[in-house]
Amino acid sequence: MTLISLVTGGRTGIGLGIAKELVKRGQKVYVTSRSECDLTKHGINLINCDATTSEGIKHLLKYMAEEKLSVQVLINNIGHTLNIKDPFCEIDEWEKIMSLNVYSAIRTTNAFGPLMSKLEYGRIINIASNAGIENSGPVTFTTSKAALVAYTRCIGCVLATKYPNVVANTV
Repeated sequence: MTLISLVTGGRTGIGLGIAKELVKRGQKVYVTSRSECDLTKHGINLINCDATTSEGIKHLLKYMAEEKLSVQVLINNIGHTLNIKDPFCEIDEWEKIMSLNVYSAIRTTNAFGPLMSKLEYGRIINIASNAGIENSGPVTFTTSKAALVAYTRCIGCVLATKYPNVVANTV
């Protein structure tokens, strides 16, 4: 079994920066993306899947099993405002932003947290933004990132009790 670091939404932006830094530090790095691209020049492996959906996570887990890969470090980087700026938008718009910014991290944590516990080591890092702790963006985005911060604190306490070698933090 090959131990890896996995960055969701790591094809561009902050995620790509994180992935490049992990490679510099000697990690074997995989990133998820809904779009195909070649990141091998950076020493990064791409898994083409939508990590925001249950189907995408199933595909990701299947890929990992087939390739005999085990996630040691999980960085949940997926996030965006989706340009939803109206605080009085319809619930379906709220569901989109929550699914992207919160549920995607919950899905990957649910998938890989228990596997990390079997390794007796794991690090889960959720990228939450300043908006998660202060009012600094659209209401929908700020609310979703605050939910991610709260989720990370709570799951971190559970992990500390149940799987002390698996740690969750938010940035």
